[in-house]
Amino acid sequence: MPHVIRKKRLHIEFHGPESEVAALQRRLERFCYDSLLPVMEVVLNEHAAEDEHILLEEVVIDAGIIPLDQMEADLSQAVQEGMQQALGEELQSPRINSRRRNKLQAMTEVFMHFLEQGSLPWWFQLQAGKELEQVLLECWLDESLPYGAAVITLEEVLIPLQKESARRRLILQFTERFRSLLLPIIAPQVGIRVAAVLERLSGVALPSTAVAPIREKVWDNGLAAAANHVSATEHELISRAWLGLPEWLRRHPEVSVALERHWPGAVGSSKPEATVEESKSATHKQNEEPSAGHAEKIEGADKPEAVQEGIYIENGGVVLLHPYLTRLFEALEISNGNHILAPERGVAVLHYLASGSTEPPEYLLALQKILCSIPLHIPIARNMELTELDIEMCDSLLKALLQHWGALRNSSLNGLRGAFLMRPAKLTVRDNDEWLLQVEKNSCDILLDQLPYSISMVKLPWMEKLLWVQWN
Repeated sequence: MPHVIRKKRLHIEFHGPESEVAALQRRLERFCYDSLLPVMEVVLNEHAAEDEHILLEEVVIDAGIIPLDQMEADLSQAVQEGMQQALGEELQSPRINSRRRNKLQAMTEVFMHFLEQGSLPWWFQLQAGKELEQVLLECWLDESLPYGAAVITLEEVLIPLQKESARRRLILQFTERFRSLLLPIIAPQVGIRVAAVLERLSGVALPSTAVAPIREKVWDNGLAAAANHVSATEHELISRAWLGLPEWLRRHPEVSVALERHWPGAVGSSKPEATVEESKSATHKQNEEPSAGHAEKIEGADKPEAVQEGIYIENGGVVLLHPYLTRLFEALEISNGNHILAPERGVAVLHYLASGSTEPPEYLLALQKILCSIPLHIPIARNMELTELDIEMCDSLLKALLQHWGALRNSSLNGLRGAFLMRPAKLTVRDNDEWLLQVEKNSCDILLDQLPYSISMVKLPWMEKLLWVQWN
């Protein structure tokens, strides 16, 4: 089982000549990388069960007075004993605010965090090659779970689903199959009615442009009804979906006629029914939730809890491309001067540049959102398709970078991605509300000195705030 340590701090009081301080610091750095983590891992492996998650806010270890000639050995022993004591006390007598979770509870907490924040909690890491939807379903549908355990635990999901942004994220980032499995667990009656409406919609002759918006609105209203414990008959689901559709779609005669034929009276009035008015907290028009392209700035809205804790990403190296991005975005008509016209498409382009893949999950895109001026709390679509021209121009940009970066001139695009662009990093907000990106070091970083430009500060024309970069 992987263990995640958010921060380790080593405080030393040294009584000796100042001339030896620099050497001691280097020695301590080597100790932290070579010895400290392996010692902690051994203790954690001994105490943590495979299906249990234990979150300790902090562990303070006093190593006492240690002679320099025994520093590594004595520090390792002190850390081992301190960790064993802290974990032993937690397991024997959990604190009132204990964060012990079984796998089902922990994965549900991860899901709720993503719905609310658009990112994963710092203490959770997906296994390589797996996506969140797959891991959640494996957990929730595990046949070894006690009867009813998933139903009881997943009831908590109804709380974030009261917010339209969380419902929107669930619709945009997860498949319909996933939602069809989740909704009957958290709200069986609503799940049955939503499934019935969607099945009937499949047989309704609708214009191709109307199918997805109507189905999404049915899902949104079904999830809202479940979260707010209001009625949701098939007729009400269609009526509310109709009221939430864009005006241009409601004016389409084929749409209104087709829906009216299957659900008489559901679309005949422009005013909400009484039940809709009574449950307005559960149903909202789509234009009440700002899209990524025209989200208004709300004081503090772009600094959710996840930002305060720090957001850990895997593609921090994309900032290496910042001198080329303005020209690329203008060529692809993503931006025009100081204005970004298609920010979600810009996010897809940046992700392809860094990883070579398309259709990325939102939890990988925090840095891309910042570079494209999308507030982190705004949900974005998963299926942001790139054209052949988009991909061709992205590849050309990477080849141009390799040519200008002499040390990597003979490298492949995937070699560049693996060595530099797909680099673990941490995003936080500084006191002046500017972003700070701290990139994990690697032995090949010595080649950064040969770059013909600086990467310590990034500000694209449409960005309101600076992004500061620490790469060493």
